[in-house]
Amino acid sequence: MRAAMLEHLNLTVSDPDKIAHILCQLFNWHIRWSGPAKDD
Repeated sequence: MRAAMLEHLNLTVSDPDKIAHILCQLFNWHIRWSGPAKDD
């Protein structure tokens, strides 16, 4: 049996870069994409 996996997460925060850094450190996550939205 495979372990559970979190594929996507939406959060509203005041400092997205800071929380992203913290979450990557805590859970050994990585950012798959960052930048402007495809459709503005």
